[in-house]
Amino acid sequence: MVSNVNYNQSYLYNNPYNQYGMYNNTLPRQNMSPVLPPAPVQNYAIPPIYTPQNYAGYMPQVYAPNPINAVTPNASQVKRIGEMLLEKGLITQEQLYFSLAEAQAARVPVGSVFVKNNLISKEKLDEVLKEQSELKYEAANKMQQTYKNQTPKTNKSKLSLFFINDMHGHFDNMSNILGASLQYDKEMKNKKGVDSIKLSAGDNYTGGDVERDKLMMNFLDYIGIEASAVGNHEFDASTSKFFDIMKTSKVKFLAANANVPAGCKFYDNVAKSAVIQKDGGTYGVVGLLPFDLETVASKKEALEGVRPYSLEESVKLAQAEIDKLRAQGINKIILLSHIGIDKDREIIPMLDGIDIVQGGHTHNLTPELKEGENILKSKSGEPVILLQAGENGKYAGILDVDFDENGIITAASLDIEKADLEKSPVLEHIKTSALGESPKVAVLKGVDPTPENRRIVPCAWTNFLADGMRNELNTDIAFVNAANMRKVPKPGILTERDITETTPLQNTLMVSNMTEKEIVRVVKEAAKASLSYETGEPGIMHVSGLEYKATSDGELLEMSFVDKNGNKTPIDINNPRDDKFYTVAHDTFVAEPRDSMEYPGMAITAHKNQNVQKFNFDKDKTAADYIKKLANNDELEIRDDFRIQIFEKDGSLRTLNKEQRPLNNAPVQTNVQTAA
Repeated sequence: MVSNVNYNQSYLYNNPYNQYGMYNNTLPRQNMSPVLPPAPVQNYAIPPIYTPQNYAGYMPQVYAPNPINAVTPNASQVKRIGEMLLEKGLITQEQLYFSLAEAQAARVPVGSVFVKNNLISKEKLDEVLKEQSELKYEAANKMQQTYKNQTPKTNKSKLSLFFINDMHGHFDNMSNILGASLQYDKEMKNKKGVDSIKLSAGDNYTGGDVERDKLMMNFLDYIGIEASAVGNHEFDASTSKFFDIMKTSKVKFLAANANVPAGCKFYDNVAKSAVIQKDGGTYGVVGLLPFDLETVASKKEALEGVRPYSLEESVKLAQAEIDKLRAQGINKIILLSHIGIDKDREIIPMLDGIDIVQGGHTHNLTPELKEGENILKSKSGEPVILLQAGENGKYAGILDVDFDENGIITAASLDIEKADLEKSPVLEHIKTSALGESPKVAVLKGVDPTPENRRIVPCAWTNFLADGMRNELNTDIAFVNAANMRKVPKPGILTERDITETTPLQNTLMVSNMTEKEIVRVVKEAAKASLSYETGEPGIMHVSGLEYKATSDGELLEMSFVDKNGNKTPIDINNPRDDKFYTVAHDTFVAEPRDSMEYPGMAITAHKNQNVQKFNFDKDKTAADYIKKLANNDELEIRDDFRIQIFEKDGSLRTLNKEQRPLNNAPVQTNVQTAA
């Protein structure tokens, strides 16, 4: 046996093969891991020695970069390097035996021994190794196709899916969703041979009031929701209280991508996937919670250490659940996703085996089926339908699909129903019975309704909340981020509960000392980030004590400070002062530092003066106290006063709904110029 041989290590690690002789350039990158040298792969053992009995060329398999969904050819299914060299007459049996012994002693690949001892040229070895790699690649593809073809065929089936998302605990709309659900049930009784499933994509309730949240869960049970994704607002009260809220419910909460700390009982209460058995077939459902959970959580500490995995890891985890369901013979699979429509579109081509993605989080509406928009392709090229039904119970959706025996959608129709938004006396009675009487604050004679997209359209009620904060906390300015306001109260008797339901997240208030420069930064950042993004995230800043104008693509045009007597002082937005301070009321969500800030300029740590006052109540209290002091609270009207003006490209003013033109008393600006 030869020892102390000087092997050419640069050849081993700088040629186009890895140390196991696998040719890198022929490997499909998504399934292979041709690293030099390769990291150990879990569950793949490498024999300690080579012998004539096992030489037949044991070649460690490198087909498994992720142990979740790897398909690895069996050793007997691929040609070994030794066999190939013998078959081609390039080496003798004796040369192979001694070369293997030498390679074992030196702990190096046998190919390098062949080259060193001039048994075969480097070029010829490259040629053989490439051929071997191609055979392995072919075997892997054959295995993948065999696995795919082994998914059992089932009977053709029809499914009718009733879906909702992002209800946010909107009790005013519960009666409308109930009506849509009852009508659906009635119609399903007359449909023979059609399976019926009702699902939610999460954010079923909002805020930390556990009794209100339990009432919402009772409602989901009553209308027959079978499973739900876990949205960010499910954590509003806290992770532990979420478990308490769902404890008595029949709804199965699903999230395959939660990264939970040691000792957390998340997966004692939440499943990664579920199986729903119906007369016509069996359906698998997998859940995903939002990737930006830590950013959008109303209170980070309420998560109790629960975090989402990244998009890439979440895809692997979701695929693992899909593969488990397919291994059980289930070939009709729904993904309940609370990650947002853009992320849904990103991951659908990365997943194999899904048929429907029922999404949420970004509050989009998919009113019809359109190729390329919400009829997409999975990794294997099969059709996937993507759904969302807006927010706040304004809409309920019904998707009817036909599946063939392979679980592939062959036909589909979509119906989105808009809910009636009138205040329901019956529902008010139910709320009062369950939650108790709520004190009257005012009589609301009239109020501008919630904008179609409240994140990027000025809202009179949100500005009014800011007025309450400014007046009750006696500050110069107040900020309310657009998404914090969840609904506008309806005309009629206005109670404290009605006000709380408009801003249910139960953050607490703060007062900061901010420079003029810092204030301009906040408004600029919010406008640019929100108005240049299709869904309007994170949302413009609503204000009290300020007026500002911006273009529809987020460029700030001008701004003024407005004192409590209505006097206006222009602010130079291009050169704001760094030595002039204002007291500013806002809530903890926008200002307390976290890993990813939706409004970076609001972070207390970013301010020149970091002294703050903290309060133990939210803007619902300041609004109620403010209204009670108003002389006209027995016939209160809240309308847009155009303190925020956003101009479209044609110079018209952005108004409540897309189809509306400017109101009669609304200013119109022509030839809008972007600020330098």
